[in-house]
Amino acid sequence: MLDNLEYLETSSKLTTDLKEGDVDAFKKIYNKSFNKVFNFVNRFSIRTEDTEEIVQDVFLKLWEGRLKIDLNKNLDSFLYTIAQNLVIDKIRKYASESKKLSAFKLIQYKKKAQNFTEQHI
Repeated sequence: MLDNLEYLETSSKLTTDLKEGDVDAFKKIYNKSFNKVFNFVNRFSIRTEDTEEIVQDVFLKLWEGRLKIDLNKNLDSFLYTIAQNLVIDKIRKYASESKKLSAFKLIQYKKKAQNFTEQHI
């Protein structure tokens, strides 16, 4: 079992290798971090499909943004920040869709009410 110093050195090496485009380092980070990120996202009571999609997007953004990784900062914090932002985006999307649906229902209700009124005048 790795002690804290060895763990930090291993994590730091993986992060450095990831930043340099090492696919094997990415796979190791993915395997090491997947469950933590999944559980973090899942805490927000999002549908399972949304959780899976967000987690995949987290790792996609990690790979695409690997050159921006600050080697002096904790990679888990970086992953959680990406996940948090994606969760917020998903919640905003649902809120927007809900508002649109409510507006559509209101318009439909007004049309029905107007038709009813016209028929009974």
